Amino acid sequence: MTAAAVRVSVLGPMELTVDGRPVAIGAPQTRTVLALLALGSGGVVPVDRIVEGVWGERSPRSAVLKVQGHVSALRKALCAAGGPDTAAVLVTRPPGYQLVGPGYCCDMDEFTGSARQASALAAAGDPEAACELLDQALRPWRGPAFADVPGEEVRLHAARLEQLRSIALEEKATHDLRRGRYWAVLEDLGPELDSNPLGERARELVIHAYLRLGQRHAALACYETGRTLLQDELGISPGQSLQRLARLIRHGATPDVEAGV
Repeated sequence: MTAAAVRVSVLGPMELTVDGRPVAIGAPQTRTVLALLALGSGGVVPVDRIVEGVWGERSPRSAVLKVQGHVSALRKALCAAGGPDTAAVLVTRPPGYQLVGPGYCCDMDEFTGSARQASALAAAGDPEAACELLDQALRPWRGPAFADVPGEEVRLHAARLEQLRSIALEEKATHDLRRGRYWAVLEDLGPELDSNPLGERARELVIHAYLRLGQRHAALACYETGRTLLQDELGISPGQSLQRLARLIRHGATPDVEAGV
């Protein structure tokens, strides 16, 4: 009998599904426990790490018992959704617990694995395959990682995932720019600049896309927006690469795409 597919999705509000059906996770601390187990990427997550991730330095004396209660609640929810074999993906393995098994997957692990594979493809001289794989890796993102999960440790990991997402977006845009897919660059990086307007690499790629589309005024306006934000928010000027790009635009030159990416 084929094992039920247990999927934890964290690239947005956290979701738990069994064979595509949503499973109620329960209390906020139960969500944090599940998030910490997912962050283990199939490895054993020690109980003391779970305790710290849920309560920080102010853990109650009964913290270990409470963790056991949250794990029990998750197993009951999985069992109700798919039976005992489904609940077996949550394993007790000293010194803690792990999510493991042929039926278990997490979108975070799929994303990071695909991003690594895309980098290897690009290094091997296959940027088109790398771009397609990055597009596939980015597709499951539904919002900020672990968007509805409390806990400082989870938030730190969420910030790291957001950085990896930005890198993947910029890498895909770099490949798209070289392939002449200028509108794809604007579609991908426009929202990224809205949410992270101080990102200089994304802004540089957008400026190149505008230039290749013949939108010189839009390219210069994009630069000036970034320059003003950097000055107002951080008190600094754009980096040398952006400044050089702006000088070329003002002098009427069209910078070479390869030189900019």
